[in-house]
Amino acid sequence: AATTVALQAVADRLLDQAGFRLYPEDAEARDGVLLQARQVLGDAANRDALAAGGALDADEAADVAERILGALAEPGPGTGVPTSAGRSTGGAP
Repeated sequence: AATTVALQAVADRLLDQAGFRLYPEDAEARDGVLLQARQVLGDAANRDALAAGGALDADEAADVAERILGALAEPGPGTGVPTSAGRSTGGAP
C-alpha cells in the first residue's frame, strides 16, 4: 500500500507539472485506491508514503514500477503467468 501511495504521489505531481488532469472516472478510481491504501496504512504511514513519493523523481519511480511489474510477470502459481508454455498449437506441454 505504501508503494501505491508513493507512486501515485509522483504520478499526480507529474500530471500537475504537465498541466494535465485525470479523466473523472480515472480520478474516482485513483481516489478509491488511495482511500483503501490509507485505511490499510493508517494516517501516519500514509503521510510517510506521500513524503517518500514526493522525494522520488520520475526515473526512480519508473524503476520502482518496473521492479513491481517484473515481479508480477514472474511465472508461477498465483501470478497469472503459466509456469510452462504450451505448444504453438495451444496444446498442453
